Amino acid sequence: EMDAAHQEVIELLAGSRGRVNVGSVLTPATSLVPEAVTLLKSRHARVHVAITVESSKVLIERLRGGELDIVVGRILDTTAASELHFEPVTAEPHALIIRAGHPLLRQSTLSLAELARQSWIMPAAGSILRDRLSALFLSKGLEPPTETVETSSVPVIANLLSGSDMIVAMPRELMQPYIASGLLAVVPFDLGVSMDMYGVITRRGHQLSPGAEAMLATLREVAALRYPS
Repeated sequence: EMDAAHQEVIELLAGSRGRVNVGSVLTPATSLVPEAVTLLKSRHARVHVAITVESSKVLIERLRGGELDIVVGRILDTTAASELHFEPVTAEPHALIIRAGHPLLRQSTLSLAELARQSWIMPAAGSILRDRLSALFLSKGLEPPTETVETSSVPVIANLLSGSDMIVAMPRELMQPYIASGLLAVVPFDLGVSMDMYGVITRRGHQLSPGAEAMLATLREVAALRYPS
């Protein structure tokens, strides 16, 4: 905190107006966070913003260590909850995404058994989503998909989907630009799989810098507009 305060004083003397280090999980990093940064820069153009995209576990450790001012993610370790302040934003339901023109779109009915036989793009083994997808198939007496590619990179996923008959379970919000362009489509099948609610996380008892306070305010403002419920 002393180092961060010293850095901010140096930047103020150099004519800047503060800085903020924000961490975010993938979905809000493609929507909520960029909108909030755009709004912040329209009001405080000289605030320096650094954005880190990582898993919630990594981001929370960096937040607790003082490397980040604000995290948009989840608190997965309950032992750290007492140190942190969590403001919920929204849940993250997952849809089945495929390429436009995929054979599955021509079927009037779909079953989980049929989906299990498809080629899937999956997150890494041991991730929360991977475990929930596996549990979904196992709970219905089915083996999880065996033809899989593991990646969480959005550009890689979009290219794999557009050039093959693979399917993926992802937040529709995350893939919306590809869906809106007609490149990808949503399968009309409710998996019933979602990630826990993510939110804006800060450290309890820690005084944010002016730049971080301004970033926090714009995150709250944009979140209220995007997710009014």
